[in-house]
Amino acid sequence: MNISFFIPIGFLFRNKKGSFSILIILLVLLFVETTQYIFKLGIFDIDDIIFNFIGFVIGYKIIGKIFTSKK
Repeated sequence: MNISFFIPIGFLFRNKKGSFSILIILLVLLFVETTQYIFKLGIFDIDDIIFNFIGFVIGYKIIGKIFTSKK
């Protein structure tokens, strides 16, 4: 489920520079997980960060290439 939520975000960042996108998404992931921990809305888990990042990479690399190669 975590992977599927971040695929669209990776797709939206497909035209940005790679290192900038990675930095932004890691900051967003840390913010989301920290917010869950502080407000007791969920469990802070490193697995969530890893799966969210995998979803971002799928959207950025794979889905982005599929849609940009059809132009």
